[in-house]
Amino acid sequence: MKATAAFDHLELLRAMMPPKAIIHIGAGTGNGDMHRWRQWQVPSALLIDADPARLDWTEALTAANPAWQVRSAVLAERNGEADYYKATNPDLDGLIAPATLAALWPNLGTSEQLRCQTRRLDSLLHDEALSALKQEAFIWTLIDCLPALPILQGAGSELDRWSVLWLRVLLKPLSDGDTVGTLKELETFLTPHGYRCAVVSEGNHPAIAASCPGSRGRHAQTSR
Repeated sequence: MKATAAFDHLELLRAMMPPKAIIHIGAGTGNGDMHRWRQWQVPSALLIDADPARLDWTEALTAANPAWQVRSAVLAERNGEADYYKATNPDLDGLIAPATLAALWPNLGTSEQLRCQTRRLDSLLHDEALSALKQEAFIWTLIDCLPALPILQGAGSELDRWSVLWLRVLLKPLSDGDTVGTLKELETFLTPHGYRCAVVSEGNHPAIAASCPGSRGRHAQTSR
């Protein structure tokens, strides 16, 4: 399915369940299709990125929208430590080694490897300053980075509070035996929570999708 048709489905979903709060993980430099929500006049929002320097652009937004908040954190399935990789393409910084991602981007390399603190998403959301956001109806959560699965695993019971998910996913494993972050793995994880994927649309890279396994108990969308 073409991206325009996928966005038509997204707009239909928005009409059915207009988001009262957005959690945007991997907000980066503020670019990309997932940032469409910033045109929707959403009352509450939380923008998260691992690199605080990439969030400088949010200062004007939060000044204009007092209920929008920003956090810098490396999210994973557990609180602890992990290797964090800075890639030669900063959009691909994260917990996946660039050498692994080179299966998709052959010229990708590592510019720096760091040991960093990781946080579960539910731990971060326990911040008292975010209590109002957590209680909103129709919370949409966007994960605009790879891999999405460990972040969802770290969401705990928060996952059952959300109405819609929109995720970046892999359409096939990066290597033999490594299925973390694939659409199939995410569907396996999310189905018991009532999420369903309805649409997969075309994107810039044939192996990656930006998926929306929508609302619990309803259909959702995947765009790539």
